[in-house]
Amino acid sequence: HTTSCGCRQRETTLPSTHGLTQHPSYKRWWSMIDRCENPRCQRYADYGGRGVTVYQPWHDPAVFIAWLDTNLGPCPPGRTLDRIDNARGYQPGNLRWATAREQANNRREHRPRKGLQSA
Repeated sequence: HTTSCGCRQRETTLPSTHGLTQHPSYKRWWSMIDRCENPRCQRYADYGGRGVTVYQPWHDPAVFIAWLDTNLGPCPPGRTLDRIDNARGYQPGNLRWATAREQANNRREHRPRKGLQSA
C-alpha cells in the first residue's frame, strides 16, 4: 500500500525550485549541478569526476540565480556561462559570460603546459 502518488517523494528528495523553473538561468543551474554531482550524467567525467565542485550555497537555485542576476546580470546574446579558471569550481569570482570562442580558448587542452615557454 502506498500513501502518496509520488509527489511526497519528489518534495523530499529534490531541491526546491522556488518557482524559478521558467527563469532563463534555471537550466544553467540544473546543468551545472548535473555535470558536477550526478555520476550518471554524460559529462560527469569532465566535471565532477575530475573534482569540479559547486559552491555549496549554490545548490539552492534561488541563491545561484540571485548571485548571477546581481553580479553578472542577464546573459548577453551569444554568450554562455563559463568558469574563468577551469582548475577551480563553480564559485563566486570564477564565472563570466563568454562567447563560444572565449570558451574554446579556455579549454584544458588549449592552455600552455607548465614548464613550456612559447617561442
